[in-house]
Amino acid sequence: MQKEVSGDCLGSSADRTANEGNGVLVRPGDNFQGYKVERLLGKGGLGTVWLVRHLMLDTLFALKILDPHVVEEKPEDVKRFVREAKLATRIRHPNLVAVHDAGFDRQKGVYYLVMDYVQGSTLRDTIAFEVGFAALGALLVLAAAMMAYSYLFLFRKYRVEK
Repeated sequence: MQKEVSGDCLGSSADRTANEGNGVLVRPGDNFQGYKVERLLGKGGLGTVWLVRHLMLDTLFALKILDPHVVEEKPEDVKRFVREAKLATRIRHPNLVAVHDAGFDRQKGVYYLVMDYVQGSTLRDTIAFEVGFAALGALLVLAAAMMAYSYLFLFRKYRVEK
């Protein structure tokens, strides 16, 4: 689960702490693989997610970077990360976040993934603060998640002939 980290866009203490803890040399204002790093969006068990701006297109994206310790200590997580990135680029649906780029930065020794940036609150925040959301909203989210999972399962199980 990733938590939103508050702070200004130009080097908050949360951004610096995220960098110091995982060894990734990415900070707001840095350029990374053709993107300008704007701010930290969240941190999870395997890495960090940053708001980035494509340098040429001037468009916002979310950049997920695996922590260097994951690359060194958990090769199975790296394989899953790469496999999920490949699968995600093949799926197009209006309710799913699209993956636009992925790779390995040799200089920093990290794998990364560039995906759509979706502005708004987290599902956890919505459930906690929206009075009318409760049971019906939770069922709708569960149904959507089940549909996405079944779509992934069918996509992986049965390939369309070319």
